Amino acid sequence: MDLSSISTSLHVGAHADAPSHYHRDGESIDKVDLDPYLGPCFVITLEKEKLTKALLQIALEKTLNFAKKNKLALTRLLIKTNSFNSFGSFDDNYTYLSEDALIYLAELGIKLVGIDSPSFDSFESKTLPVHKLLYKYKIKNLECLDLSRAVDGYYELIALPLKIKDGDASPVRAILRTLEI
Repeated sequence: MDLSSISTSLHVGAHADAPSHYHRDGESIDKVDLDPYLGPCFVITLEKEKLTKALLQIALEKTLNFAKKNKLALTRLLIKTNSFNSFGSFDDNYTYLSEDALIYLAELGIKLVGIDSPSFDSFESKTLPVHKLLYKYKIKNLECLDLSRAVDGYYELIALPLKIKDGDASPVRAILRTLEI
């Protein structure tokens, strides 16, 4: 008979941040609505150090046209940057979002955004301005996703956080399933 245990930060590996992680009035992970973590999503690849609104507008043009043509809502977006290998040593030079990029995603109606790097803010950031915008616009996030085998396209996302009482984050097992249109 096996009996295992773990002890870890809730922010290691693929995880969902709770709003309480970046705002004192935010809800803990056991109280978040699960709807944003489950449903249709788009994956795009954008390999730049800092993702700005201008870069996202260009990168999303094809995706937005595809969604409109096929009458699909763009409410979940996963960004593959190839800037961070979570299975090696920690590299603090990963891709992150600018504040105007997050505001642009909010204007598009995004309710969940995921990235394959460890944070939406730069490693040097002490104030986490992009995380604060996630709270302001009620956008859920996934960080440190393994998107290494994902190609750009339309998928079903399943990435439910665990119900950890008063947790400021939760590990997720993020799964993408191809959707037929």
